[in-house]
Amino acid sequence: MAFFLDVAQSILSTVGLVEPISEAKAIGSCIEQNARHRKTQEDFLTVHATFPATATSSSSSSSSSSTQQEPFTLLSIYDGHGGADAALFASKNLPTYLADTLSFSGGGAEGDEEGDSVLLALSAAYDKTDMELSKIDKSHLDISLQQGTCATNVLVRGGLIYTANVGDSDCCYYEVKDGKVDSKTLTIPHRCSNEAEAKRIKDAGGFIFRNRVSGTLAVTRALGHRDEKEFISGTPHLSKTEAKEGGWIVIASDGIWDYLGKDDVGEIVKSGKEEGASADAICERIKDKVMSKYSRDNIAIILMFL
Repeated sequence: MAFFLDVAQSILSTVGLVEPISEAKAIGSCIEQNARHRKTQEDFLTVHATFPATATSSSSSSSSSSTQQEPFTLLSIYDGHGGADAALFASKNLPTYLADTLSFSGGGAEGDEEGDSVLLALSAAYDKTDMELSKIDKSHLDISLQQGTCATNVLVRGGLIYTANVGDSDCCYYEVKDGKVDSKTLTIPHRCSNEAEAKRIKDAGGFIFRNRVSGTLAVTRALGHRDEKEFISGTPHLSKTEAKEGGWIVIASDGIWDYLGKDDVGEIVKSGKEEGASADAICERIKDKVMSKYSRDNIAIILMFL
């Protein structure tokens, strides 16, 4: 896991949320500014291998007890627009809001078979982050009215994957069936090409020009973007998926998905896994493949083997 730790150190001073990953967790990551084409790094990733477990209480007339739940793993990618500050703010604060909400809600405790409380906690954390971004006075923090960020957060625990996303940093789940890679996209890319999203914006009085909201923004949902908030929704798409042992998750910014298809990424991971490559090394392979296709965007990717 040496490469991951190097990545953690390289962005720790900027993000402050990446923690060392234990050898028991098969998680890797890669982040690349692509400095030839991008003057700033507006992609951020955070990994919490052990996201705070929640305590649930049971009580009767004579006694009460508290049981500690198994912790989650939290994987997150933020892709900023118009600058890095909104993405940085979200990467630092959304996990805190999520931990608070999970603790209050019980965090998918026993009896919550559908995981509704986990999805509600994710949604509430997005709402809180979007609200706090809208309150920021530029004189106190350099986040302009035009700044915002895509945000994809994935909670993993006990064979279940919970996702929340705004924007186009997709999460894909993979399994190998009969020797072939089978993929399932767990997020929805919120872009103007999405007919339902385009209709929502037009119904709200907005317009789409050259496949961009108001002719400027490529995504239809994001955190921030105070100047376009009546059109750019911060409400996330939510999903819950059952995972199988031996599968894996890939979360990446559009700097990956715009240049490599979901199946292509799956095949790179499968080949690397069969060769015994580490999760970090496989992320590097994916990044190198994208760079060879002349990507002009920031790149962030997280891989977790289940």
